[in-house]
Amino acid sequence: MGTQIAKTYKNQLNKFSADMIIPIPLHRLKKAERGYNQAYWIAKGISDTLNIPIAKGVAKRVKYTESQTTYNKEERLQNISGAFKIVSSDKIRDKRIIIVDDVVTTGATIRELAKQIRMEGASGIILVSAAMPLL
Repeated sequence: MGTQIAKTYKNQLNKFSADMIIPIPLHRLKKAERGYNQAYWIAKGISDTLNIPIAKGVAKRVKYTESQTTYNKEERLQNISGAFKIVSSDKIRDKRIIIVDDVVTTGATIRELAKQIRMEGASGIILVSAAMPLL
């Protein structure tokens, strides 16, 4: 899926001139439950296609959250608040970053990580998702 996203939006993504890709991190317990991080695999396809490195260990999910699917917009914002920590600020300061998530519904998760990245001095952020529901 990431490869297809990269091919479809190649011009836009190349024009952004990203320094790195950060997939939405999973909490270690959630990753153990699931066995993989789907956002990572989408990011990997983009990375391999466009030669943009995936930043490993830059952002960490520090709060275990239940699936956002059962919450309304306000509950999602509260559930995800404080869920991420930037552990390598020096690696993102003045960098252009692509954040990748698998599905964006209200955008609460991806916006929360973007907020943390912005606070640490990234010079630009774009958000990429494999799916968005039609409303």
